Amino acid sequence: VGRVLVTAVARQAARQGFTCLEWGVRDSNRRAIRFYRALGAHVGHARIVSLRGRALAVVAAGR
Repeated sequence: VGRVLVTAVARQAARQGFTCLEWGVRDSNRRAIRFYRALGAHVGHARIVSLRGRALAVVAAGR
């Protein structure tokens, strides 16, 4: 399923002229990291940061 999904997304991105795909993976998800590396993906050290719920509301309110 994983390879089929990544292939479909990559194919669509290439059709639309994209030259890069980026997504997030948890450091603890070693199996996924191995899978992505096997595809030729670069797995860097970036972190996905999110504001959720109350934190989002507080920042949106300028507090």
